[in-house]
Amino acid sequence: MEARFADALAAFKPDAVHLQHLLHHSAGYPRLAKESGARTVFTIHDFHAVCPSGGQFLVRNERICPGPGESRCPGCYAVSSLHAGPAERALASPAWSPVVPLARRVRAGMPALVDRTVGLLKRAGARLSTPATWTQVRARNAALLGAIDACDVVIAPSRFVGRSLNAYGMTHSFVH
Repeated sequence: MEARFADALAAFKPDAVHLQHLLHHSAGYPRLAKESGARTVFTIHDFHAVCPSGGQFLVRNERICPGPGESRCPGCYAVSSLHAGPAERALASPAWSPVVPLARRVRAGMPALVDRTVGLLKRAGARLSTPATWTQVRARNAALLGAIDACDVVIAPSRFVGRSLNAYGMTHSFVH
């Protein structure tokens, strides 16, 4: 992805690059834009830089998460659609959509049954995603916060989001 982005920068030679998010993109985009000579602007819309399961600080049972933490992030990220393995992606297909709400209730209410089912799936050869470690989550968050900090201007339409990201490690001041 970075190579294609660098090619686009070389072809268009923009004066400025405005990034809205890095979800499904590379944290290297701001660096590449700056290396091309463009000024960089980043608008922060949510907590994606510090919440690896979608940036909304919602835990699996749709409760509000108190923020990044070693006891929360790795397990939450492992079941996130952003970290889904082939089995999870298959279950996300339209053919399985009637089953998904039931599967979510089962997962939330009966962890032992879920564990047994996962074990059966693994023995049957299904490849399930593995949980991220806290070290991996912290490295991911640091890379994304560093990418935002590398931008010339950071815009936070929500003062709350901007201040929260500062509290979680973003060093760049933001424009509200």
